[in-house]
Amino acid sequence: MFKYSKPIILIVDDAPENIDILNNILKDDYIIKTALNGEQALKICEQKEKPNIILLDIVMPGELDGYGILKKLKTEPKTSLIPVIVITIKDTIEDECRALELGAIDFITRPFFPIVVKKRIKNIADIVKINKFKEDISQIISHDLKNPLSIINLELQNIDFNKYPLEIKNMAESIRNSVFRMNNLLLVWSALFKIETYNYEFKPKKIDIIKLLEDNIKHFYFYAELYNIKLNFIKKYDNFFIWADEMLLAPIISNLLKNAIEADSKNSVINVEISVNEKDKKISICFHNHKPIPKEIRENFFEKYSTSGKLNGMGIGTYSAKLFTEIMNGKIKMQSDDKEGTKITIEFDSAQ
Repeated sequence: MFKYSKPIILIVDDAPENIDILNNILKDDYIIKTALNGEQALKICEQKEKPNIILLDIVMPGELDGYGILKKLKTEPKTSLIPVIVITIKDTIEDECRALELGAIDFITRPFFPIVVKKRIKNIADIVKINKFKEDISQIISHDLKNPLSIINLELQNIDFNKYPLEIKNMAESIRNSVFRMNNLLLVWSALFKIETYNYEFKPKKIDIIKLLEDNIKHFYFYAELYNIKLNFIKKYDNFFIWADEMLLAPIISNLLKNAIEADSKNSVINVEISVNEKDKKISICFHNHKPIPKEIRENFFEKYSTSGKLNGMGIGTYSAKLFTEIMNGKIKMQSDDKEGTKITIEFDSAQ
């Protein structure tokens, strides 16, 4: 995970003498890779160990000039987050603006002062290092928490709590549900990280949506009771399969159930209804609670950090639900008014 080796800098320039100048300035602090044209540069960026920073000349012969290389780097998900510094003899405002619009993080004109170039590259390298550190910490926390949570869950399942007083049984159920919710948070965290850093590839599998819904409703039964809320599952099938990724689908269901419980009024019933359109074989799951969403967040309900009135709400649940649903080629919609309350419906392709 943690790699404290020198950052890798890729210098892209068709003039070897320009590469030599930058190499002499930077070689003591960085691992230097070089490319004389766009094709070589893109091949290097396809390698497993990608450059941390790219220094790119604009004036280059061939089919791909510097702007073309920059555009390809920034439109390709696996390279779009690599910082690109343009170093060029071009010095007009138009050239600088064009490079920045295409995604360059900085623009340096030749001739330059070596000490200034070193400082500017170091500043960007420090940001890259901090982001890499955060990425590694995120992955380590996610990995290291999953194992003990799984062990706690397994141990709880092996205990017959019917032998114990109701108070002990309720405490165990509370722990089990807390473990379930923490696991769900880790799933969301891990999936969001992969998606937002362009490291996720959707590989659909046949998943029994009925079973997944039943498992989630069972886990949230005790949590709903704390709010004096009943969960009502309306279904016409014992099982039904859709194309999805459980790593994304499970958090969607969990988040929508949790939000419905926390948003609804006490002593109410939340309906979870699954239906199938026989014409196009689309399957819909509707989560219906009887309290309307506040008007001030209805328009941006699925946006990141959109929340209202929840003390510890981060506004990630509905954002991730929409993101995950659409990645799996599904649809999600929200209807909310004072009369009917709130309905959130997700729709997926059948795998029957």
